[in-house]
Amino acid sequence: MTKIYISSTYSDLVEHRQRVYDVLRKMRYDVMAMEDYVATDKRPLDKCLADVASCDVYVGIFAWRYGHVPPGQERSITELEYRQAGQSGLERLIFLLHEDVPWPRQYMDEVTGEGERGQKIKALRQELMAAHLV
Repeated sequence: MTKIYISSTYSDLVEHRQRVYDVLRKMRYDVMAMEDYVATDKRPLDKCLADVASCDVYVGIFAWRYGHVPPGQERSITELEYRQAGQSGLERLIFLLHEDVPWPRQYMDEVTGEGERGQKIKALRQELMAAHLV
């Protein structure tokens, strides 16, 4: 059975993640997402990256939040998941919120001023658009 990993930031895309998860499950795919995680002694980043590598397909959903950057890392967990999927040779299906779609300002790193995250999500989105049919 094909295993699919769903990746995105969470609080801004919770409804979108759920819809993708539900559709994929109805199509009888084995879906992995952080919503399924339970308590473990593994670090969250290690768990996420191992799960990505164990899948066949990566689905990345991106809006305007860059996501959590773990201590000792320069990239967010969401970006690291995307890169792990590439290193593991997974098919990567990328979905970007269109820039003309109205979006709550509290979910836009460029507006909230969370460090360099506004610049990082812009750069990542540009890279995704250049590398994939989105």
